[in-house]
Amino acid sequence: MLGAIAFGAVHWRVPLETRYWALFLVMAASTVPLIASRSVPSGILCAFLAGLPLAALISCQYTLVSAAAPRGMLTEAFAWNSAAAFGALAAGSALGGWLINQFGLGWAFGVAVTAAVLASTAAARVRFPAAAADTP
Repeated sequence: MLGAIAFGAVHWRVPLETRYWALFLVMAASTVPLIASRSVPSGILCAFLAGLPLAALISCQYTLVSAAAPRGMLTEAFAWNSAAAFGALAAGSALGGWLINQFGLGWAFGVAVTAAVLASTAAARVRFPAAAADTP
């Protein structure tokens, strides 16, 4: 919530699509300390920091989905967005659990960082509708 409040308080001059892929990089960078975290107190602090960009990232994503949805298809667009997000969450949780059992906790966070970097790269290559560029 704190990340969302801070993100929403800024009058952005950077286009929404740029903020979107940049937030994936912020998410990756803020998750890196979790790889080395070895105690509950440091894990709590690192998890707090890693979560700061999440609400802003989701806000950008929903705004982009809203702008990209064809007229009359907004509900379906959000349904597909949610299905993809929850499917990815389930797959990531299963993979993370397996990685933790096989190699240790750091590996799961390493894969999460890699996934965020790949998502940023993919998002940077997508051309979003012009309407999304003007949306706050």
